[in-house]
Amino acid sequence: MARMGLAAVYQRPKTTVRHPQHRVWPYLLRGLVIDRPDQVWCADMTYSPMRRGFLYLVAVMDWLCRRVLAWRLSNTMEADFCISMDGRGRWLDNVFIERHWRSLEYECIYLNAFETGSEARAGIGRWITYYNGSRPHTALGG
Repeated sequence: MARMGLAAVYQRPKTTVRHPQHRVWPYLLRGLVIDRPDQVWCADMTYSPMRRGFLYLVAVMDWLCRRVLAWRLSNTMEADFCISMDGRGRWLDNVFIERHWRSLEYECIYLNAFETGSEARAGIGRWITYYNGSRPHTALGG
């Protein structure tokens, strides 16, 4: 597409722009044995495409049990909503929540094409309840 000068016609949000004075934290989990809930949490944000535009979605997840502890949907990327602290393209630092985003997108968001923010909030909420309560997780023997 780049060679032919083609580009997508939809607007993509810029989710990796950080303040120039914001500290980039090193990877602190190398070699750490994670063997109990609430020992390590991860957080990340993504965007949720809708029929007209998109919303930003942030979640906090427990690394051991893969449970989504909290999540929030917003139409802006204000600093109090979410601040990214690792380097761009460091998906491996947050591999479990990145995998969660993929599941959410393919099993919920892309199948529903939400019209409004409240519709997206309700649909995503139902899916996260399913994800936490009854969706099998391969890494957990499901």
